[in-house]
Amino acid sequence: IGPEEFQGLQTGNATVSVACGTQSVQAIVTVTPQAASGPIVITSGGTYSGIWNSGDPNTPAVTIATDDPVTLQDSTISGRGALIRVTGVSTGANVTIDNVTGTGLDPQVAGTERGAFVFATEVSSLVVKNCTMTGVSFGIDVATSTVATLQILNNKAVNLEDRASDGQGGFEAKEPYPGHFLILNSIVATQGAEIAWNQVVETMGQSSTTD
Repeated sequence: IGPEEFQGLQTGNATVSVACGTQSVQAIVTVTPQAASGPIVITSGGTYSGIWNSGDPNTPAVTIATDDPVTLQDSTISGRGALIRVTGVSTGANVTIDNVTGTGLDPQVAGTERGAFVFATEVSSLVVKNCTMTGVSFGIDVATSTVATLQILNNKAVNLEDRASDGQGGFEAKEPYPGHFLILNSIVATQGAEIAWNQVVETMGQSSTTD
């Protein structure tokens, strides 16, 4: 009998019992939260999952800089600037973001607003689906691209926040760049785009967005 594998669904302890005939054994399994790692820069294709954070408003928590197909899935991301920065290097980035939870944090710099959940330029294919984003200034911001595939599906945005930080845990009255859940700037979608079943939830007094 080989080693057994367990998948934890929440933190805490669990007792696991295994019986075979007259033989039995018990084990206590402890599930602890995974610590966030620092910013990651992805320069080669593949599927990536993890927990990433950036404490610098000028450094994205995740940077994708390759034309190779990249899938970012089942991840948790937080940061004081852009959470996911995507840019192609030649023919255009090819990125799928699936089941990712993102949280925008106070940049703690007066006059600076929070970043976008996804800020993408020079992309040939972008799919963002089944994601939840909270407290970011923009949900998905895509610019300067000719896309063969563009899908924004089944995402949830909660309390978007585009006011500038006052550097002391609060906000200034100004909005440096009025925020939106989705903005497409200089985009050519030769085969059209699919944008559907997204939800934007704003709480009075706890959010600020042009939407």
